[in-house]
Amino acid sequence: TLLLVPGTLTLASPPESARSSMEPIAKAPTATTAQHACPITDFFITLIVYAATGAERTKKSSKAHLRVTVSNDPNKAFPVARQEDFRHKHRAIIMKTFLPAAFHLSLTLALTSGLTLADQPFNGKDLEGWSFKKKGKLESKWVTGTPQLDAANPKALKASGTGGAMVNVVTGHGQSIDIYSDQKWGSSRIELEVLVAKGANSGIYVMGEYEVQVLDSYGKEKLGGGDMGAIYGAQPPRTNACKKPGEWQKYEIDFLAPKFDAAGKKTANAKFLVVKLNGKILHENVEMKGPTPSGVTGREAATGPIMFQGDHGPVAYRNISITPLKK
Repeated sequence: TLLLVPGTLTLASPPESARSSMEPIAKAPTATTAQHACPITDFFITLIVYAATGAERTKKSSKAHLRVTVSNDPNKAFPVARQEDFRHKHRAIIMKTFLPAAFHLSLTLALTSGLTLADQPFNGKDLEGWSFKKKGKLESKWVTGTPQLDAANPKALKASGTGGAMVNVVTGHGQSIDIYSDQKWGSSRIELEVLVAKGANSGIYVMGEYEVQVLDSYGKEKLGGGDMGAIYGAQPPRTNACKKPGEWQKYEIDFLAPKFDAAGKKTANAKFLVVKLNGKILHENVEMKGPTPSGVTGREAATGPIMFQGDHGPVAYRNISITPLKK
């Protein structure tokens, strides 16, 4: 205890009767496994308990550095700190430090709890794991490399090197064929980047059957069902998020697969939960009553590949990530 007398500062030991009120706050009980089955919850409870018990140790070691209240009355000495001051101070520290962190982590877990690990169907080096959809006598013009607009013809793409992106090296319509993954998915989140030449046309076929349009729609004010970001034949995009030809653009697509009963009868339609292009939302909760024409099989199923349209023009894709949804 610190006693204050005018002109002096003296450190004195408290009487026995006062010491009991200054003993450390009782330790918080630790949580049992049965009470908290979630390891994340256990982790944050442990942090808070550690902070509280650590605060007790801090109190013990800093009694000589407690805050002093000074009075002009020479006949009175005042206790310089109360136990509740210490308790409130460290409770505030815990509230400001650990609980916001716990909240943000809980929010992140809630947003990603429906996801599993992502698949990378394109290895960035070659076309292993991909097949082509035959169309008459046409042959594939898909290669891997770094795409760029052809300086002599901005309606065409050139590819240099041997890896980085899947590039459809053509100058126009009807010169190549569609390409699709050997791997299949059901409900999933799809993230990928796409680059188009001037006036180019392609499409992303989710599950091989439901098309999100890829087109050079840069600068257009009035959008239709065939413009960049449209769900082809179902709904035009709500805004034009298209970049210039020759620039990489990012799609983010959350998709629910159709559901079927044991007999194979469809019980629920497929649905585009969210479609984003370059960070802008184009669609939300668009139900698909059937497949888009010109898919891999033309039939709906519980799982399917991802297909990129290649018979309509020059286009490139890279950084393809597909994460299965649990629901």
